[in-house]
Amino acid sequence: MKNIIDWQDKGTVYLIIPREVDYILSGILGLSFTELYLNSEKIVDEEKGREISAALEKRLYGMPLQYILGEVEFFSLLFHVRPGVFIPRPETELLVEHALKVIASSSHSSFQIPTILDLCTGCGNIALSIAKNTNCKIIATDISNPGLKVARENAIRLGLNDRVEFLQGDLFEPLSSPFSLIISNPPYITSGEWKTLPGEVKYYEPHEALFGGEDGLDFYKRISYDARRYIKAGGRLLLEVGPAGAVASILKQDGWEDIKIMKDYNNRDRIISCRFS
Repeated sequence: MKNIIDWQDKGTVYLIIPREVDYILSGILGLSFTELYLNSEKIVDEEKGREISAALEKRLYGMPLQYILGEVEFFSLLFHVRPGVFIPRPETELLVEHALKVIASSSHSSFQIPTILDLCTGCGNIALSIAKNTNCKIIATDISNPGLKVARENAIRLGLNDRVEFLQGDLFEPLSSPFSLIISNPPYITSGEWKTLPGEVKYYEPHEALFGGEDGLDFYKRISYDARRYIKAGGRLLLEVGPAGAVASILKQDGWEDIKIMKDYNNRDRIISCRFS
C-alpha cells in the first residue's frame, strides 16, 4: 500500500494516511484492526466495496474521518457525530478532568454540587462524560438544533438520558435557576485563525461552533458577564480557552475571583477556573 493517497483540487492536496484507511475498513466491515490484518486477502462483496469506495472518496475530498465513520471517541466513550455537529477534540478531555476534580472536592466540603450547567454542549460529550462518572444532575444548552438532536441520541445510547437535560437556546437563554458549576468550551477561533484553518475544519464543521468573533472573545465576554446571574455563591466557572490571558482579564473585570490558568499536556494554556462570591 502507498504511504499516502492524495487528491488535488484547486491547488489543495488532501491526504489519507494508511491508518485512516484502516479505520474506514474497520468501521464498514465491522472488523477489529487485528481481524483486518488476519483477513487481508478477504474479498468484500460488491455492496461493501461501493460503501468503502464512497467513504474513501469523501475523505479524499476532505470530509473529516469522524463524519465518515459517524462517531468519535471522547473520554473513553463513543459519541455519534455527523455533518453540522462540532467534532469533540481530545484536548477538551482536560476540561472534563478538571470538572470531575471540582465535583470530587465538593463532596468533602459543605459545598455540594447538585446541578451542573454545560454551555455550547454540541454532541453532549462534556455533559455526558461527567454524568457517566458522577451522580450529578446536568443541564446542557446549545443554540444548534442538529447538535442537540445528536446529543439526545448520545444520551439515550449511553443510558444517561435521565441524568442530562438538553435545552435549546443561546447560552443562558432557556435557563432560570442558578448552578453550582458552569462549564463551557465555547467558540474561540479568531478571524485571523479562520483563514489558516485546514479545509476539513473550515469547510465541513459548523461555523457557529468555531468562530468566536474578530478577536475570539465574543462568547467569553457574554459568558463571564451573564454567568454571574446563574452561579450560586461560591460556585465555579470552568472554561476551555484560546487566548487565556485575555479571557482572564475579562473575568477579573467582571468580578470573578481565584482565577487559575491550567496548561494542557502540550504545555499550552487550555483551561481557566474561577469562582464567584
